Amino acid sequence: MTIAHLLDATAELIDTLLRACANLSVLTTSRAPPGIDGETIWRVPPLSTPADGESLIGSDAVRLFVDRACKVRPNFALNHDDGSAVAQICTRLDGIPLALELAAARTRVLSPPQIAAALDQRFRLLTGGRRAVGRQQTLLASVEWSYALLTDEERVIFRRLAVFAGGFDMDAAESVCAGEGVNVVQVLDLLTALVDQSVVAVGDGPQARYRLLETLREFGAERLAEADETGACRDRHLAYYLALVEEFEEETTFAHQAALDQIDLERDNVRAALEWATASDARAATALRLVAAQGDAGGPSVFHLLHSTASRGALPHHAPPSAFVTHELEEVEGGAGALVEAALAG
Repeated sequence: MTIAHLLDATAELIDTLLRACANLSVLTTSRAPPGIDGETIWRVPPLSTPADGESLIGSDAVRLFVDRACKVRPNFALNHDDGSAVAQICTRLDGIPLALELAAARTRVLSPPQIAAALDQRFRLLTGGRRAVGRQQTLLASVEWSYALLTDEERVIFRRLAVFAGGFDMDAAESVCAGEGVNVVQVLDLLTALVDQSVVAVGDGPQARYRLLETLREFGAERLAEADETGACRDRHLAYYLALVEEFEEETTFAHQAALDQIDLERDNVRAALEWATASDARAATALRLVAAQGDAGGPSVFHLLHSTASRGALPHHAPPSAFVTHELEEVEGGAGALVEAALAG
């Protein structure tokens, strides 16, 4: 049974039943664990998306998309022309079954390349096409339902996390998300709550990294704009990654490779910070610092890192640097200005 909307009451009932029946087992599904002593939690990940060099049909997400597309368009077939578009759809929708079903329903009137091209407006695209309860009829309704179940403070940190690109660690979350309405000491508990509620994904490794699925990130960015917090949060994001890059500039030769590895891990965030820095004349000096910080120790490496990221489309392109910023870049010695413009141009 699904207990997400009645978590506390159901948890109390299950606890009472388990105490009364020694051999009883209860299987439930929910967006958050009930928190009962002795419970075993199995997290259900999104469907697997196509990996480089692997057959498309080996992806669970692709198989679901093709199956649902065939139901609304019986002659649908995964061919060479559509294969890359279907792979892009599955990857950009994070392997979320509901999103894939809604996207596949659009094959009645759109080709896979057209669907892929429309995903920048995914909440407008992925509507209707299935008979279900209200929250499962559109992608937006499903995400809004989950968002409504968050506490006010959880909503604040969730929308602020939307400024991160490609993942983040706890230090970054505390630096960017703390502010009006959220104290830095609250960030750990609030982030844990979002992980428990399947809103934030956490990866394995020596240092835990977190990420929002792209669909949730887009939704969070819209809520951030509605709260008029985009500028303040992106400024904090920029300040954090500028400090990170400048800190690595001071690393010793022995630690230099480790520093570059960390910059590589944060490449999407560094690029997002650079895009924000170059979007306004007021941040021109900060943009120059962000690139010039690695000028002697690792400038070319960071440049190639950002350039390759843009080339493979890991992040959408935003507005080009303003005329004032462009002029300032042209005046910088050592080629830092050229690095900024080339990195952003992809």
